[in-house]
Amino acid sequence: MIITWEWLVKKNSRLNDTNVHPTVRQKAWDAIFELWNKGIYVLITQGYRSIAEQNDLYAQGRTKLGKIVTNAKGGQSYHNFGLALDFALYIKGGADISWDEKADFNGDRAADWLQVVQAFKARGFAWGGDFRSFKDTPHVEMIFGLNYRQLSSGSKPPQGPSIVTIPTECKQTTSKTNSLPNCFVVVNGAKLLATGIMCDNLSYLPVRAVGNATGVPVGFENGKALLGKGALQTTLVVGDTGYAHAREIADVLGYKVDWDGKTQTVSLTKGAR
Repeated sequence: MIITWEWLVKKNSRLNDTNVHPTVRQKAWDAIFELWNKGIYVLITQGYRSIAEQNDLYAQGRTKLGKIVTNAKGGQSYHNFGLALDFALYIKGGADISWDEKADFNGDRAADWLQVVQAFKARGFAWGGDFRSFKDTPHVEMIFGLNYRQLSSGSKPPQGPSIVTIPTECKQTTSKTNSLPNCFVVVNGAKLLATGIMCDNLSYLPVRAVGNATGVPVGFENGKALLGKGALQTTLVVGDTGYAHAREIADVLGYKVDWDGKTQTVSLTKGAR
C-alpha cells in the first residue's frame, strides 16, 4: 500500500526541530523525498537529543535495565549538536515500523535499508554502519569536519540555509492541455497507445488505459480514480484524463513495475512481484 507524501511529512515532524542543523534537515528531506518516489518510506526516529537525554540513554544497559545502545555520554554524541539522525522504515501502509536491513519491501530487488543509506551518503552524510568500533546501522550524521570535543568547546559548523524547504509532490491540475513531458507505458509486454506523464520526476499512468489493458474496471469518485476496488490516492487530472502514480497502480493491481530511463518507459507486469 502506498503512503502519501503529505502523510509522511507529518510523521517526520522531528525534521522541523530547529535544534537540528538546517543543512542536515534540508538534506534529509531531499533524501526522504527521493526514497518516497521509489516506494521506500523513511521515518526519522531521532534527531536532536539533549545532554540529559543522552546521559539517560548511556545509562541503559549499565546502571539501568535494557540493552546498551550507545557508547556516547552526554556531549559526546552528534545528536547533542543537531548533526545526527536515526531512521526506520514504515511498512504495511504505515501500520508498522521496521529496522530490517535486508528486506525488499518495495519489490525492486534491492534492500530498502541500503537504498536509504545510499541516498543519505550521496548528500554528504556518514553512516553508522561504517563505524569501526560500534556499528549503529540506523544512524547517519553530518559533522562538517568537527569532532564532539571541538563542538563542546564552541566550534560551530557552517550556518546552512536560512529556510528549510520541504519538497512538494506534483499537484492535481485541471488544465485542458498537457504541458507535462510524456512517458511510454507497457502492460504485460504490450505498448499502450496512451502515454503517461512525468511530474516532479514521477511517472503517472493513464488509469483508464491501464484498466482496459488489464481488464480491471475503472471509475471516479470523490476526486479519486478507482481501479478495481482501490481508490488511487495519487490521482492527477489533466483535462478529462485521470492519471495516478505508477507504483500505486502497480500496488493496487499486484503487478511489478519497472522504469527504463533511456526510453522513458514504465512497464507493468502481472504476477512478477
